[in-house]
Amino acid sequence: MAFKACITIIAAVYAVQILCGADENSVYTTTETLDEDFDYSSSCMYPVMHIANNDSLAINCTMECGSYLNDSMPCVNMTSPPLDYNRTSTNYTCTVGSCNNGTCPSKNETVPCWI
Repeated sequence: MAFKACITIIAAVYAVQILCGADENSVYTTTETLDEDFDYSSSCMYPVMHIANNDSLAINCTMECGSYLNDSMPCVNMTSPPLDYNRTSTNYTCTVGSCNNGTCPSKNETVPCWI
């Protein structure tokens, strides 16, 4: 009896997959569609330092494309020791600031941070 129930369930799942169009090519079609929907070539990135609670601070308040980040966005005013991109395992102490017209004036607050 249990064997018949298993065969019936497997047949039903197989039939649903066929009716819904789940085949090998459907994964590729979905991926291709998603890639076509988004244009990443015009994105404008900016570097960050990571802090607790899965949050981040902008390094500098200027994006790679030359635009300024939004005013009041949290940023890194300075790090101790001085920031070195070659030392990715180093823990830093970041002085937190708030972006203001492309600059990062200090808020006199420090937090642990890392690249």
